[in-house]
Amino acid sequence: MARAVVKAASVSKPAQDDERPAHFVQSLERGFQILRAFDREHPSMTVSEVAGRTGLTRGTAQRFLLTLVDLGYAEHDGKRFGLRPKVLDLGFAYLASNDVWDTVEPFVEEVVNELNESCTVGVLDWPDIVYVCRVQARRVVNTALSVGSRVPANASSLGRVLLAYLDPLVLDRYLLDTPLPARTRNTITNPRELRKALSEVRKNGWALGDQEYEEGVRSVSVPLRNRQGGVIAAMKVVAPTSRATKEEMIRRFLPVLRQAAERANEALRAR
Repeated sequence: MARAVVKAASVSKPAQDDERPAHFVQSLERGFQILRAFDREHPSMTVSEVAGRTGLTRGTAQRFLLTLVDLGYAEHDGKRFGLRPKVLDLGFAYLASNDVWDTVEPFVEEVVNELNESCTVGVLDWPDIVYVCRVQARRVVNTALSVGSRVPANASSLGRVLLAYLDPLVLDRYLLDTPLPARTRNTITNPRELRKALSEVRKNGWALGDQEYEEGVRSVSVPLRNRQGGVIAAMKVVAPTSRATKEEMIRRFLPVLRQAAERANEALRAR
């Protein structure tokens, strides 16, 4: 089966201004803001464009961009800036020091081999989820989503699983402070409705997504747990609506996903 296997680092919720400790280095934060400003839609930008996307002044953005050029992480053609391949060293350093997603990968492959549909693992990076491991089936649903892709947590079955097992106080804060963007007409954007959906996830132990992030795509997700039983990630399998009804996702896809996730959980507990 032709497929691509890719992995990335998990990330956590950043501290707010009033939560930052005395040792916090704001210039380092700004450097990462600059790096994160570049994406698929913005592969190269002028200084003014970077300043606009980061909220930094033009002078500050220019100094950081030129420093990144000096360090080999960015390039400059005299007008526009872009990233260089050296930025990949940051992710590879994590992969070299943390093999947790290597532990999960064989079980993700099991799902793909059994169902011939793509399978993904994601973690919560407030207020989104980030794909950290993905095995693509030959029948790829969406090639634009890959490791490192970010999806609003409210618009994904992966996100609902991860939100459902948050500490209640943290969940309250999410529902109170976080915008719930609509990706399709099926996306849950009402906090009260989302809270009810999360209660169902905790009750059932899984979440079904029906065209909430992308029209024509369904998914089902289950949690992945560490040795203490805490939810550290979620695993999902996706299929186009033309190949799987909601009933089929639950009847045929969910048992395969659950079995693979349980074996992955056993492996994670043994680490």
